[in-house]
Parts: sequence; C-alpha cells; structure tokens
Amino acid sequence: MTLSYDDVRHLPLPDLSLRLLQSLGAVPNFNNLVQGFKQRGGYTEPGPPDLGEMLARLSDAWAWLEAHALIGLSAQNPPSAWQRVTAAGIEVSNDPSALAKVWAADRLAGDLPSALSSARSNFALGDYETASFAAMKAVEVEVRRIAGLPNELVGVALMRKAFSPKDGVLRDPGAEGGEQQSRGFRTSRFFCRDWTHVRRGSPR
Repeated sequence: MTLSYDDVRHLPLPDLSLRLLQSLGAVPNFNNLVQGFKQRGGYTEPGPPDLGEMLARLSDAWAWLEAHALIGLSAQNPPSAWQRVTAAGIEVSNDPSALAKVWAADRLAGDLPSALSSARSNFALGDYETASFAAMKAVEVEVRRIAGLPNELVGVALMRKAFSPKDGVLRDPGAEGGEQQSRGFRTSRFFCRDWTHVRRGSPR
C-alpha cells in the first residue's frame, strides 16, 4: 500500500498511522521513508509546496506507531535506524479491527483502582475473556459495597436493586421522577446486558 499525498494531508493521525503501518516492510527505516517520499515525483521534479508539512505529519504518524508499540527497535541492529514491525503491529496491519485493542490498552493505562489490577494484567496477557470477567466482577463488588447490599445478591439482581428508581441506594434522588426512572433503567440495563454476555463466556 502506498500513501497518497491526500492521505498524508487529510487523514486523522490514528488513521494515517494505520495506513503508514500497512505500507511498511518488515524492517522499516524512517530516513528511507522520508527520502522515498521526497523523491516520489523524480529527482528533477520539484516536490509539492506543502512537502515540509507532509513530512512533519509522517513524523507524527511514526511517533504514534512507536508510542503504541506497533513498531520498535530492530533486534538485529539495535544501534541503527532500522526498526521492525512488532507482533502487535503485524496483528493490527493484518486486521484493522484489532485497533480496538490499542484503544482499550490506552484506557487501561495510567492510574486505575487496585480492584482493576487483575483485569489490566489479564488484558495485557491477551486473555480478554478473563479480563472482561474480572472488570465486571470488580464493578459488582464495588456496587454491593457502596449500596450496602448483602453478598447473596449478585449480578443482574444486584444492579436492579441498587439502581431501582423506587428505593435503590444508588438512584439519583435529585432527579425528577421520569428522569430518575430512566437513569436507573439505563444504568442497570447497561450492566445487565454486559454482565449476561460475560457470564456466558466466563472462566470456569
């Protein structure tokens, strides 16, 4: 795949970065990329007037790929400018839908409540099913604690009780009747839908 001038000028940075990734060989080199882009029209032809801006965007896209561990230093030539497409980069390049994992990893970066440490660890190991189960379980435990509900109340029943518009401890008492009912319904329904889905594939 070849990057067009329009791609470099107009694509949002994540999209441009993904397009750049798909255009790279197994051992990419940023200097080679820049020189090839400069000489695209031939040695005697002047480049487009915004060539400098486009090269800056390519630099941004390269930095984005490095920051998300989709390209990294070559293990064969560590001190050189040669790099390699990482295992994650190969996965994303072959299946653009895998980019969702990059966004999920971004959300799990930084400081998180300790209750989500298991979810983050399992996600990093690629065990997404267990990670989802651990995250939903952590939410369940925290809701039960804040609402002061008994341990016997779990899953869907717990959420419906905690967010009940009539007497749920976690309902919004300041909201009007209709809005209170709508919020309680949306919150519990969101959890119930996802929890049911996770439970079906939960680790035994």
